[in-house]
Amino acid sequence: MPPSMGLKERIERFAAKHPTVRHRRKARCDKDVATKKYLEGVAPHVETIERARNIFDNMGVPAAQQGVYYAFVQKAQKLRKAALRHSGESLRKEIENLKAEFVQKGCDPAILDAFSKLVVGG
Repeated sequence: MPPSMGLKERIERFAAKHPTVRHRRKARCDKDVATKKYLEGVAPHVETIERARNIFDNMGVPAAQQGVYYAFVQKAQKLRKAALRHSGESLRKEIENLKAEFVQKGCDPAILDAFSKLVVGG
């Protein structure tokens, strides 16, 4: 059985197969595509957070309490996926259970309703 290639030999072999200029150009192109895809994927979450800030301003939520509401928004975003599987009564129960959990933590139900409508809809 022949000895396995070491790291140095692998690097030399890769460098011989792939010219540096072509490799850098390809990496730059891949980075542009990856950045665009990342921004498309993150945009809905960022938009939801911006809308949540507007709700905070409109309803007068103190800055010290906003962290709990952001946690609710984060968990409600996971319910957005559930909205694709559930509808009607089962989805409403999921939302009500999540709201009840955060009401026990001292959150205002009216603000939670606004956030649930923002994230899940309806």
